[in-house]
Amino acid sequence: MIETTIRDFLVENHDDLTTENCFVGSIPEDAPASYCVVRQQSSPLSDTHNSISEKLTTPHGINQKVISLGVEVVGEDYETGALLIAEIFMAMGGEDGGCIDLYTTQAYVTPVEPPFYEKDEDLFKFNFIVRTNS
Repeated sequence: MIETTIRDFLVENHDDLTTENCFVGSIPEDAPASYCVVRQQSSPLSDTHNSISEKLTTPHGINQKVISLGVEVVGEDYETGALLIAEIFMAMGGEDGGCIDLYTTQAYVTPVEPPFYEKDEDLFKFNFIVRTNS
């Protein structure tokens, strides 16, 4: 599961994230005040990208996996959350995206949009697309 691998990458590359406050898929009921969640996440921009990708043909023998993911961050306060999402954004390659090592393979991260604050849900979001060999 690529979400778990991304979570492990974030935990390894950020001092404030551990398996106790960085989750995959859903938020447990006993989550700490400040946490991070990695999950499949669609947005209008990633949906457009996915529909274009489906029309392209991958040559036979290349097993590339493309998935839309998102990271959601809730901080103890606004500044803590903003700093954490900015650091995650940069670890994932910043505005140009980049390549990150995931155990025995590499993943290419393409940001769908810059991180943003969703006031209604009181959290920060960062949506991106990951390409990796399966």
